Amino acid sequence: MAGAHKAFLLILAIATLWMALLAGGGQSIGAGAIIFMVWGVSPYLLLWTLKRYVLTDVAPRALLALIALVGVTGLYAYADVLFLNPRNDGGFTFLITPFVQWIMVVLGGGALYWLKRRRRD
Repeated sequence: MAGAHKAFLLILAIATLWMALLAGGGQSIGAGAIIFMVWGVSPYLLLWTLKRYVLTDVAPRALLALIALVGVTGLYAYADVLFLNPRNDGGFTFLITPFVQWIMVVLGGGALYWLKRRRRD
């Protein structure tokens, strides 16, 4: 099951990068675009780090559910702006969505860590 976490996180990160490039309109990649891409992928990097160092023996299905919740929510927000309801202010989605995902990761990861510690006692 550990491979599923890594594969799912990798797919989510690649899809996020693809949508960020698509939103850029095919223009050349500058420093601003790279910063936005790193910011967009940062919640997945945090989940990868949590899985590797902090949440090593937590329930795999619970962690996979957290990854799915964070990832699918973010991809839906990006797809909504790009394909379903294109708007002029859609660029704000690429700024705000990773922040919301960070909050979800911190709250969900904290809950999983608390459950892990509680189970030991």
